[in-house]
Amino acid sequence: MERGGSSAGHRRLRGR
Repeated sequence: MERGGSSAGHRRLRGR
């Protein structure tokens, strides 16, 4: 459930 993250969750999806 990393996509549901609000702090570093979306940061991992972007990879930047």
